[in-house]
Amino acid sequence: MGGRPRIHAPGNQFELGYYRLNLSDTQLDDVATKLRLVLPQDRQFKEALKTDGMLEPADGQELVITYKGNYVRIKYQQGRPVKILPEEKPKDCKNWSMKALKEKGVWCEGFDGLTGNDMERRFKSVKAEKKEEERVE
Repeated sequence: MGGRPRIHAPGNQFELGYYRLNLSDTQLDDVATKLRLVLPQDRQFKEALKTDGMLEPADGQELVITYKGNYVRIKYQQGRPVKILPEEKPKDCKNWSMKALKEKGVWCEGFDGLTGNDMERRFKSVKAEKKEEERVE
């Protein structure tokens, strides 16, 4: 992908400036954050996202902007951006607390040192034990 900004439409790849993205200041900041535009030279790219472009996006069209390995997908309705992905999702860690893992029967001494494969085996064994208990009852 390199450091050159690209706008991708289905089946095509365009240089920045082909599409007018119609982003509000808030949406532009959101896109800049997701593309990780933080360096001084990135300011020029951010400004181009705001002002450059000739062609209006079609109704229902999705554009993907890639820059230095990061991407943003923008969905349009009536030429206006309505959805910018990836969406920031709040992390839900309540099921991974020590208390929750103990309640599930997964917590063990040295749990923090387990590898991913060890944890998967542990989860499967606990699940199998619970199925066995349900079958016995």
